[in-house]
Amino acid sequence: MANDHNKPTLDSTAKEWHTYLRGKGYVPEDKPKPVSNYKAFHGFWVPPRLGSAGKPAAKAKASPKARITTVDKRWYSEKMLVALFREHRRTFDGLREKLDNIEALVKDQVDQERLNDQRTLLEPAVEAGLLNQAEADKKVAAWAKSQGIVVPKR
Repeated sequence: MANDHNKPTLDSTAKEWHTYLRGKGYVPEDKPKPVSNYKAFHGFWVPPRLGSAGKPAAKAKASPKARITTVDKRWYSEKMLVALFREHRRTFDGLREKLDNIEALVKDQVDQERLNDQRTLLEPAVEAGLLNQAEADKKVAAWAKSQGIVVPKR
């Protein structure tokens, strides 16, 4: 559907919206709702998308490859690393140490994600009263121990 050029902006006055909605033929708020998902907006029943800025997009769990999208691939070319080695030896040595530790850092990150996922699985049971929080924590700790994951102290 094409954008209506006469549609008031979200920060327009209620009077402008009232005139617009009445002209479009929307049902006044004092009459029964025409459709169950309509919402009240400036005295009329309107579709949920009208008069709202919209919901922000849900954040999908990014894959490890998609997390970092701003990496400039030129920085790790052989030419760049040689220049870094020759001109900034201290920085190069620090980079070497970080690269040596990266596998452990990634493993810790993945373990924490798995631990959080396990906690998320038990949340509905705690909220429903089937488990108390202490029991859920014990179950998570037992699962983590069986997976070789160290649970951080809270």
